[in-house]
Amino acid sequence: MGQLLLERAGKRKLLTMESGKITVVSSTLLHETLAEILRRFRYLSTDHIEMAKNEAAKTNKRFREALTQLKLLKDDDVIEAIQILHFERIRTETQIHRTDKFHLEKIPQSMFHR
Repeated sequence: MGQLLLERAGKRKLLTMESGKITVVSSTLLHETLAEILRRFRYLSTDHIEMAKNEAAKTNKRFREALTQLKLLKDDDVIEAIQILHFERIRTETQIHRTDKFHLEKIPQSMFHR
């Protein structure tokens, strides 16, 4: 398992890899959130998204848990939206800038030689 941390202009993105595949992608970019994907791809209205955010904060649960608890989305739709979110997070890092900072951790060199 390994991680690649990308930093640009104070924003961070962390890609976690296992067996040569990206398994988790996290980001501090505001347009790369599950709520934003649900709004942008019209899974939910802004009102429903706010309702789920409020429920998550009130019950101390994750946003995605609040979505299904409130029955705003089925589990399959949440999973699909998360897959879109991960794709978006990966896709937006295809262009590397000279000013980008990288931090590699525990990534075997064999992953880069195929």
